[in-house]
Amino acid sequence: MSLSNTLTGLAACGVSTCLFGSLFVPIKRFDPGDGFFSQWIMCAAIFLVGMIINAYEGFPQFYPLAMLGGVFWAVGNAMAITIFELIGMGMALLIWGIASCLMGWASSRFGLFGLKENIPNSITLNYAGLLLILFG
Repeated sequence: MSLSNTLTGLAACGVSTCLFGSLFVPIKRFDPGDGFFSQWIMCAAIFLVGMIINAYEGFPQFYPLAMLGGVFWAVGNAMAITIFELIGMGMALLIWGIASCLMGWASSRFGLFGLKENIPNSITLNYAGLLLILFG
């Protein structure tokens, strides 16, 4: 792996942290009401960015099964405002992050969803890292 690839990846992680990390900041400052308007604005913005990226990529082949992930995300996101009101934004985002990390780890480690199984070089370190994510 070249240094430029590494720097590009780190820059992408930095931008993602700033943009994804600020996803619900306006909800902390302004009353979201029942959450439907907030959800509509967020979905419209995500759709717009997705269409721009899709056009940039030359409108690649469409895979309907991929929509299933979007459906699950949208349902979870629609419940976000209610969950924030019940348990707080910090706890909700912590649980959301842990669930995302756990699914990412499991799909790579065990080859879920048609992915190739990726067995780590050190099983002990792999599970230790997972435990740090879950309980850290």
